Amino acid sequence: ERRFSSLCFGNIKVPQSADVSSGEAVLSSREVARAARLAIEVAYQRLTMGDAILLFAEGRRSRVRSLQPMLPGAGRYLEGPLAWVLPVALTGSENIFPIDGSRICPGRVVMQIGEPIRASVLLARTGSDRKDAMDLVGKRIAELLPESYRGVYGTAARGL
Repeated sequence: ERRFSSLCFGNIKVPQSADVSSGEAVLSSREVARAARLAIEVAYQRLTMGDAILLFAEGRRSRVRSLQPMLPGAGRYLEGPLAWVLPVALTGSENIFPIDGSRICPGRVVMQIGEPIRASVLLARTGSDRKDAMDLVGKRIAELLPESYRGVYGTAARGL
């Protein structure tokens, strides 16, 4: 699905850290940092032009059908002056793009959309702590999911 998305949606190539990468791409930590900085600059440019940026802040697909921790590094995208967060929760996508499958399958996907949050508010409420800000985003997403999908944010108490 990554290649499909890249071809259709104007993806910004973002390097994965060693913690979440598939092992296919081997970059030094310096190369990852340089590529990440470039990706963030491109994202800010796109926001300035009026584009929206779709970010999967978990960094990879869950293999256990539940929300995984948001990556603190994704918090860097919150620091632009125009940044907003729109929490979106998907259920059922694992039926369309099976993790171990090689084909797209028919299936039902449900998307729940939460209330937008100004990124500056998230950062202010967390003292600009990226991990805490991204955990608040994770809690907001979890609130939109059925209990069985909430994963690490299973106790999705309203964070904001």
